[in-house]
Amino acid sequence: MNRWMMVPAFFFVLIMVGTAVGATIVVPTHYATIQEAIDVAVAGDEIHVVAGTYPENLDFAGKAITIKSESGAGVTVIDGGQIGSCVLFANGEGSDSVLEGFTLTNGIGTFAPPPFDDLCGGAIFCDGTSPTIRDNIMENNSAEYGGAVCFSDSDDALLEANTIRNNSAKIGGALIMRYSTPAVVRNRISANEASFGGGGIALWLFSHAELANNIIDNNTAGSGGGGGIRSYHQSEPNITNCTIADNYSSSGGGGLYCHNSYAIVTNSIFWNNDGLIGREIRLGHTVNPSSLTISWTDVKGGFASFHAQKGSTHFWLNGIINEDPLFVGSGDYHLTASSPCIDSGRGAAHNLPAVDIDGESRFGGAGRLRWARIDMGADEYITQPGDGWSSPGVGLDGGSKNRPGTPRR
Repeated sequence: MNRWMMVPAFFFVLIMVGTAVGATIVVPTHYATIQEAIDVAVAGDEIHVVAGTYPENLDFAGKAITIKSESGAGVTVIDGGQIGSCVLFANGEGSDSVLEGFTLTNGIGTFAPPPFDDLCGGAIFCDGTSPTIRDNIMENNSAEYGGAVCFSDSDDALLEANTIRNNSAKIGGALIMRYSTPAVVRNRISANEASFGGGGIALWLFSHAELANNIIDNNTAGSGGGGGIRSYHQSEPNITNCTIADNYSSSGGGGLYCHNSYAIVTNSIFWNNDGLIGREIRLGHTVNPSSLTISWTDVKGGFASFHAQKGSTHFWLNGIINEDPLFVGSGDYHLTASSPCIDSGRGAAHNLPAVDIDGESRFGGAGRLRWARIDMGADEYITQPGDGWSSPGVGLDGGSKNRPGTPRR
């Protein structure tokens, strides 16, 4: 007998009364699988998933519903079983289709027609959709395009506060976008690998992404370049308050490689990236040159770590420094009290995020206004209780958010 039919009658009535504002369906209490719950859900419903491992390949089926774990991503797993993408958004889903709080693993992508003509989005494939994807862990997935996530013809999707690590692809070890304009904010994108290009993120074919408050670290790419980010075919990344560090490409542009594309970089940190040509940043393509506008950013090696092929243009503007950002270290990219990146950013930057990667206010300090200086990179160093100081907790890097014992400035 279906488990939903076993629910007491009075409880069933209460649920149905609540349908006007959205019912709550619990897995596995009401349905044994998440997909069964999706199949019966209607717009406005929430599916709450109890901790455990669910061997499924989910299809949101165009529904404006929220699927969230009850106990968080660390203990609630969707295992794709090497069958396809863990989650598919391919039926017009919008921002009110929400996936929140899962570990997505063991996915191998969904076949997409040319120009992909291969498997895309190991953990999540979005085709013509704009879902909200928040607070998930995506690890150990693979595909040809987008080891973890692929956005295809997807405008206004939100990828927020996810940890994306140890995924692999030919292009876009963690993430690829094509004809898409997602907001990629407050994510930790780490230790992903692309055999060709874009170890962390790849932008392709007129993609115009907002990349803000992300830590992009320890990703690797092959001959296509861009250990951290590869942007090509007239794409336009707007990179604001990102920390891009310790990435590697065997060819060039260890942090960022623009190939026939245009990038704007503000309030960011490029540190200890490596590549054969342009250790931190490279502009390429002589037939269709690239362009870079960069300001208020810490770049290791300064202009010497930047390379532009003939014909490409660059605007190396105010506020660029070449000083050790003094991260906490051992994989923790928060700033310490003596960091030169503190108060070295620009508060009037385009699309400046109101909070940092940990959700702490960019403007919480005493007397700080929107036009005032903020910090470079994904982390805003917080000085004292009452101005955004966090209570003890765990940030996206797994470390303490308020760095106990670190002197306050």
